[in-house]
Amino acid sequence: MITKNTLKVAAALIAGFSALTTVNAADVNENVRLNFSAKVSAEYNDNIYLNTADKVDDVILHFIPATKLSLGSEVAESSFNVSLSEDFSYYLDHDQNNTQNTHLNAVYSYSGAKLKATASVGYDMMSQNSARDHFARAARRGNIIRYDTWYARADGDYQLTSKLSTTAGLGYTGKRYRNHRDSYADSQSYTVPVSLLHTLVTEKIRGGLSYQYTYTDLSRYNGNMPLGYTETHFVGFNVQGVVDEKLNLNVRVGSSTISYHRRYDNRSSSSTLSFLGTVNYKATEKTNASLTFNRDFEISGTAQSIKATGVTLRLTHNVDSKWSFNESVSWVNDDYVSADRKDNIYTLSAGASYRMNDYLTLGASYKFQWNDSDVSEMSYTNNVLTLSATANF
Repeated sequence: MITKNTLKVAAALIAGFSALTTVNAADVNENVRLNFSAKVSAEYNDNIYLNTADKVDDVILHFIPATKLSLGSEVAESSFNVSLSEDFSYYLDHDQNNTQNTHLNAVYSYSGAKLKATASVGYDMMSQNSARDHFARAARRGNIIRYDTWYARADGDYQLTSKLSTTAGLGYTGKRYRNHRDSYADSQSYTVPVSLLHTLVTEKIRGGLSYQYTYTDLSRYNGNMPLGYTETHFVGFNVQGVVDEKLNLNVRVGSSTISYHRRYDNRSSSSTLSFLGTVNYKATEKTNASLTFNRDFEISGTAQSIKATGVTLRLTHNVDSKWSFNESVSWVNDDYVSADRKDNIYTLSAGASYRMNDYLTLGASYKFQWNDSDVSEMSYTNNVLTLSATANF
């Protein structure tokens, strides 16, 4: 039902979008650029709470102003980028779900003769549509889950000799829930990956041993209720590089072992085949394909250990300077280690964009998702249709 408040919200979105279209990008000098953008979208969601039955639909309006500061040039060894965006979401029929989420990201990169390095930090406020969870009690009070994440990561790649190189990194991710804190677990994870790589068939392809250590601490109520921690060790083989002018890949395969140090989990450890990979293929001058796949242990928002397996295929088509299309299909299998539950999540999506001019792009997309769970109350289907307009300056 469209009310006066709905019309006011829509008018505010249009006014905000129009105001931002008057702002121009600023080129401070050839190595410094400041960009502005504004995106307005209308999304129809036929199952906003991902319920098995008694679905609730709504139209959601988004207004997303953003800015990006870029330092460096194409020929410089280093670059630095900072981006900030604010996502204002308005539910026309269920305004208790309205949100304002901030996204901040900073990335530094360096590329020298022997050393390549990247460092990034970021903060994201998130709102997640969530199915009824029989491990949690959030369904009694609504199902829009709100949480904050912080992350920081540094990675280096150093050329030891003409054929031998080493990589190492350090990562941190923190998550803190803003609602339903009696049901969901805050977490802090630290990751240390290292590898030793040697040139294989050509100078552009290298492979070798890879190891990664991950420590995850779990708690509730901002750390006032400790739940324990887990440690995960991955050992395997990594191959990466450019096969030819059309094909490049980065694939890691091995074994992961997770050890539990939690007061409510009586198992000591679990092991599984683990892999992580990306394969990019340029099918034609206008069509690109990307295949990603993964399998490893994960910790769910309700502190459950999961053997997570996923495969995603993406296609992009740049028809001409104005039209582009994309399609994707994915499958995710979540096998809960300490519970009798398996989820198979299938997702299909397609989108199109039309670049009207240098400043304005129109878009449309559709997504279908089906969770086929052996816990009947966790199964659901979801259809989302989105129309958008983006102005870039």
